[in-house]
Amino acid sequence: MKIIAEFCQNHNGDIDILKDMVVATSEAGATYAKIQTIFADDLVNEERFNRIRPYQKEYERFKSLELDWDAHKLFLKECKKFNLIPMTTSFLPKYLPKLKKLGFNHIKVASVNCAIYPLINEVVNNFDNIFVSTGATYYDELLKTVDILKQKQNYALLHCITKYPTPREDLNLRRILYLKELAPYVGYSDHTTNVDACVVAKSLGVDVIEKHFTILDKSKTWDGKISMNPEELKTILELDIDDIREVEEMLGEYRPCMTSEEAKNIEYYRGRFK
Repeated sequence: MKIIAEFCQNHNGDIDILKDMVVATSEAGATYAKIQTIFADDLVNEERFNRIRPYQKEYERFKSLELDWDAHKLFLKECKKFNLIPMTTSFLPKYLPKLKKLGFNHIKVASVNCAIYPLINEVVNNFDNIFVSTGATYYDELLKTVDILKQKQNYALLHCITKYPTPREDLNLRRILYLKELAPYVGYSDHTTNVDACVVAKSLGVDVIEKHFTILDKSKTWDGKISMNPEELKTILELDIDDIREVEEMLGEYRPCMTSEEAKNIEYYRGRFK
């Protein structure tokens, strides 16, 4: 089993922190380090989005946290130095050819883009190693995405609940077993406040676990509350299901319905960038 350390915006837009995160990720035992290719200038200024989060405030937040193309190159170089596989999430198809040219060979699709078929098609056209989170996605949408992904042999579907943080009763980790029917590889992308669910997912035979990662105090980053630190990353690798309590509550349903909060995230994030 492999671990993706999702840096998200936990580097706070600071290149030195980004470099230190790469080192800490490698030392803790992760296989992949992941950033996000997201730029404030792509943010859409429309009333339907601004009712949820005002444009100017969101623009300033993303601008302060974004990694420019030089930072992408540095990230690739640092990952190579410390024997990590670099990965990124691109929210827009227009950046995929450039990411491939820079040297990214592994790509992640966020849950809210799982049913954005132009993006999925472009991912398939540019990458052989594809990871797709499946939260905030209806089943008919997921099946259509799988039909596109089947053009490749090396794709993974990651169970995910797009709720920050995700409480135990909403985890429905048994859905991992359903995803095994649809993909050659499966995983789990975690948004809880600890690593217990990751250990349970490991017991279900996932190939990969993704979780937000930080080296800073969790109160000092945007995603700190749902992030693991280096010691918690090691814990995922070391513990087994016998060390975890309230397992049945986390297992939940095999094919659960989408939560109302996930539906709200669809409303906000689908189309927020272009």
